Amino acid sequence: AHFAPDHFKVVDDGSRIVATVALSLDDARPNVCWLKRLYLDPSLRGTGEGTRLLQWVIDTSQALGRSRIELWSDVRFKRAHAFYRKHGFHHEGVVRTMTDGWAPYDEFFFYRNLDSSN
Repeated sequence: AHFAPDHFKVVDDGSRIVATVALSLDDARPNVCWLKRLYLDPSLRGTGEGTRLLQWVIDTSQALGRSRIELWSDVRFKRAHAFYRKHGFHHEGVVRTMTDGWAPYDEFFFYRNLDSSN
């Protein structure tokens, strides 16, 4: 219920959810979409499924007239950071500390500007 129905994608293997991705619009900045909830079951990592889901976010963002995608990622997820960089996202050292869980954690900020060649 947190995301618009056409802004959330779920992949299942017939018996369980194995991947998710979502995007949300930034109402204060009409050119920005936020990438949210990109998760892959470990068995899918490295298979191209993440790239397919990310492309869905890019295509959807562009169809909505957005020209930038932003996201926050837990600093511990090194493989995810490499994935984002491989797909044109930039991290320039911005970090935030979150306190919404049982213990504080830090997140890196990533962004990707979209244009007609992406």
